[in-house]
Amino acid sequence: MKGHINNLLIPAFGKLAVGDIDSERVQSFLNRLVGKASPKTVKNIWTTLRIMWNSAVAWKYVTGELRVELPKARRFRMRCYTVEEVKRILAHTKGAEQVFFWLAAETGLRAGELIALRASDVDVENLSVEVSRAIWNGSEDSPKTEAGDRSICISARLGNQLKKYLDGRTEGFLFQTSTGKPWDASNVLERKLNTVLERLEIRKIDVRLLAKFVGKDRAVEQASKSEKRAASVGLHSFRHTNATAMDSLAIPQQIRKQRLGHSGNSVTENYTHTFTQDERDAAEKLGEFFGTGRPEIGEKKVISFPNLSQKEEGPAIGVSQAL
Repeated sequence: MKGHINNLLIPAFGKLAVGDIDSERVQSFLNRLVGKASPKTVKNIWTTLRIMWNSAVAWKYVTGELRVELPKARRFRMRCYTVEEVKRILAHTKGAEQVFFWLAAETGLRAGELIALRASDVDVENLSVEVSRAIWNGSEDSPKTEAGDRSICISARLGNQLKKYLDGRTEGFLFQTSTGKPWDASNVLERKLNTVLERLEIRKIDVRLLAKFVGKDRAVEQASKSEKRAASVGLHSFRHTNATAMDSLAIPQQIRKQRLGHSGNSVTENYTHTFTQDERDAAEKLGEFFGTGRPEIGEKKVISFPNLSQKEEGPAIGVSQAL
């Protein structure tokens, strides 16, 4: 908000009395931002201005409300991993890393939800995972949406792998450092996932897809952050792969929303921990999808990672940085 006020709102309106600001002036100001800032950023700037306006109304400096039309955000079809790429990633990793990526692909959990899981959240006997927390920027909180608080079925294949990985451990974070702290999502991305992608020659950014996003009037180097994000693969891409896989397996829409923790259409109202046969079937289908048919590789080709430490900073040496 400081940035919005100092860099944009004061230069645009600083010489005016607040009573001289009206919908027409604000609309003209927002229109000038189109093309210079993403629709989401424009919306955030408008939110800052609206908070200030509401205070001015409360203090009786002005009356009425501001009415504007915001630019519509362009929706990109996000790039995700193919099923074959996920199988290659799982085939070329082992231990905690393999379990992490397999869990991400089969359940579609958000990165913050994955690193917040405790060993006690996993029930390897009843084949389920309890999601009730998420870690964002080092802080533990509730999941992103109300529907994010959920229980998810896992396949027997993934359950067996988790059982071997835990080896009877019932305390601590499911994925933790040697000091007992949870993994850091950015470290997992930079030091583990990007290393695997580079080794397997899976492109971090699809330049051709990015060129399609920017069109003929701009160079690829001028792509916005949202355009680059849509053309890239990372931890969140497992979630998109999971959603795509469930769609191709004809898993019912209600089950898909419940597993992904989406809050739309009042999904997961009166949510219970009793799984229906549809949910069990969905988990086994996904387990079959990602747990079988992996390419056979030699032991020397499996990537072995050092234990993650949150004290380490910066990307791993040798990881290519896209754009």
